[in-house]
Amino acid sequence: MKKYYDKENLYIFNNEEVVADKSWLNGKYGNGEINIHLPYIAVNKPDFFVQGEWADEFIDEVFRIWIKSDLTQEEAFNKWVDYYLIGGGLE
Repeated sequence: MKKYYDKENLYIFNNEEVVADKSWLNGKYGNGEINIHLPYIAVNKPDFFVQGEWADEFIDEVFRIWIKSDLTQEEAFNKWVDYYLIGGGLE
């Protein structure tokens, strides 16, 4: 499913308008978990955990990757892991 957006994070899914926010990232992924409520990020490989203000900043970074791309939430999470924890770079 393709997502289309503008500067206000307005998406069109199946001809319906919705506004995306960080809550869309909340959940478990194959390589970790994002919890926006506590907040924390846990990564399995490499082993990494952060909570509090740093987690909020990192969640914002994952959100920016996701919102500016045609990636799924999990793909954006993995891209963040590759860039910030492994050093693969944002390409």
